[in-house]
Amino acid sequence: MQKIVDIHSHMFNLKYLPVAGILKRHKIPHFIAKGVESLLLRHTKESYPLAGIQGILKYKDDEDNTSVTVYIDDWEPIDYGMDEIADLSDDEIANAITQFAVVGDLKSGDLSVAIDEYEKQELRSGDFFMIVDYEDDEALKRHRAGLLQRMINKVIRIINAAVNYGKWFLFMTNSEKDIYKYIEQKDEPGVVAYLHLMMDVDRFLNEDPDTEDEDLLYRSRFNFATQQVQNMKKLNDDFPKLIGFVAFNPARKNWLEIIENARANGFKGVKFYPPLGYKASGGPYADRIKALFAHCQTHNIPVFTHCNNQGFEAWPLSGYNSNPVFWEEALAKYPNLILCLGHAGGGHGWFAKNDPSTDITDPDLILAANIKNEKAAQMANWNNSYAAMVYKLCVKYDNVYCDASYLDEIIDDYGNMDDDAKKLFTKRLKKLFEVSPKFAERIMYGSDWHMLFQEGKNRVYLKRYIELFDQPELAPYKDAFFYGNAEKYLRRNF
Repeated sequence: MQKIVDIHSHMFNLKYLPVAGILKRHKIPHFIAKGVESLLLRHTKESYPLAGIQGILKYKDDEDNTSVTVYIDDWEPIDYGMDEIADLSDDEIANAITQFAVVGDLKSGDLSVAIDEYEKQELRSGDFFMIVDYEDDEALKRHRAGLLQRMINKVIRIINAAVNYGKWFLFMTNSEKDIYKYIEQKDEPGVVAYLHLMMDVDRFLNEDPDTEDEDLLYRSRFNFATQQVQNMKKLNDDFPKLIGFVAFNPARKNWLEIIENARANGFKGVKFYPPLGYKASGGPYADRIKALFAHCQTHNIPVFTHCNNQGFEAWPLSGYNSNPVFWEEALAKYPNLILCLGHAGGGHGWFAKNDPSTDITDPDLILAANIKNEKAAQMANWNNSYAAMVYKLCVKYDNVYCDASYLDEIIDDYGNMDDDAKKLFTKRLKKLFEVSPKFAERIMYGSDWHMLFQEGKNRVYLKRYIELFDQPELAPYKDAFFYGNAEKYLRRNF
């Protein structure tokens, strides 16, 4: 049985994220975003509720004053399992989310305001019109239930046009413990550890980051320092396979206090996420970022960063902040920083066509001036790709690593190995391992499970990577890839 360390996973759910801000980022109007957030968060479960209050709350029905969950229009709730979510259509996802509503939502609160806003949109556009007897309470409920159904369907269509978030939102209503148990159950039996990475997104999805207006401020349901870190500590304590990295948020003046408190509570490293609006060198928060790197280098604290040209973007193309040329600049100042470049620069370069006559494999000849942000440029030429720069940094610096998380191009839409992608990736890795054996000691297995779930590839991702490294060309590097390099990065044995 192959021993495996998954160096890239997440265990948080929707209560750890500013859901309305995410929706607003994808062009969902403010009031609708706030309403959908309230609907999702009430049904997002908690493993560690404060003062024993469970995350799923029940509203009182105004008609009989009983505390029960009432599903709109007499629909039966969908009894879905996590396995089923990946197979649901957009309409089925929208229907499942819609049925989170209760009668009270149709009459008052953020969701009711959202329904009102959506009805105005329908009337303006002429998309839908119905004469309603507002004196007939049942007819009014059915009317508002229909509005809600259409609103959720439209929201799902909009966000899925950019990123397949519909399934992700439904999956993320599960509790922290249930997410962990599901991942562990579905993975191969050889997984001995999961590095899970926190996110601290607050402030970065607000149009005015300094606003104090609660109605306009997008923030996570759980406070990061007092609830999120403490919940993840409890999760780490409950499941010994888990290793936590706390998130760095340069918008917080007390960022160092948060990191050190988390480390005192067992967290082993720091997550750095440039698509939120900052980068490794220059730009906003440069002084705090320099202080972070100096602190981490001095105390041998490993840093894990997102490194492809997309991601959880605060604005269009803010994923370009992850360009590894910024890390080349930072590492010149902090050469002993322990760093993992997540996603290894992204699939654009790794699955670009191999051209032995032009592909540069000498690290000294891979130049920052040639690295491009655009997908097409990276796919057209390895020398222009983030992947090439990641390879260079891993070979040049003794403490720099990368992971192969969410490089799902090797898997086709049916969960099988994509033979063409397999050949491209195998040839690329084999060549680099031969030219620079040090690189074989730097690349690690990671999944990014949450994101794979969107594509339905979570169930086979690890299997396909084991299959990839079972090939004779890559088999000599298998143990290093699946656990040996992770042990060196984390400074511990499993």
